[in-house]
Amino acid sequence: MRFPILLLTLASMLCPVVAADADLPHVAVYGTATTQVQPDLLRWRLSVDRVGAEVAEVADAHAADVAAVLDFLKQQGIPAKEIQTAHMQLSEHREFRNQSWIKEGYEASTAVSFTSKDLGQYRTLWLGLSRLKGMSVKAAVWDSSRRIPVQNETREEALKAAKEKATNMAATLGMKLAEPLAIVEIPVQSDSSSTHGVYGNRLNVESRDDDDEGDSMVAPGSIEVRIRVYVTFRIVAR
Repeated sequence: MRFPILLLTLASMLCPVVAADADLPHVAVYGTATTQVQPDLLRWRLSVDRVGAEVAEVADAHAADVAAVLDFLKQQGIPAKEIQTAHMQLSEHREFRNQSWIKEGYEASTAVSFTSKDLGQYRTLWLGLSRLKGMSVKAAVWDSSRRIPVQNETREEALKAAKEKATNMAATLGMKLAEPLAIVEIPVQSDSSSTHGVYGNRLNVESRDDDDEGDSMVAPGSIEVRIRVYVTFRIVAR
């Protein structure tokens, strides 16, 4: 019974502090910064699927299909640490007909993901994978090996922008900034239909059937890293 009492005591101690901060003269601003990054990674997400009448045959055939995909990736020099299999499933395959679900054998599926650091491999990987049974490309997403450092650098720029904005607003009213009272990073959503977007969004991969272009089938463009922050500063008289 001591824990609830302790929690209530802490809450009663903190509430006046929070209320006092809320009553302080302050200015609250948003700060936004954007950085364009040249991608140097291409993250692939594949699905290997097999449907058949007998469960044992489906399982064996599917295992062979997955092995063929993994062997191909290794032949292309993709390191084992960059390849992952997940979401392995083996279940009844059903189809909806005549207002009801009907069992039509069995289905097996496995998700395969890997990262390619050589963008010039795109054509070879695309064409090679297309020849494998039961394989489909679900997504190819641009990324950068400098993702975390770039995000940190962009966040610093967003904070500087917020401070500059708050300084100008306070000066206009004859005030100046004191210490920050609160700092919040605001999640930024990007337009996934664009060929540019923040990290983690699916980006378009443009392809051409021009044999003279060799492996140049993609247009990486750039990745936009956008950070937005919300900062509250206490203000005092100049």
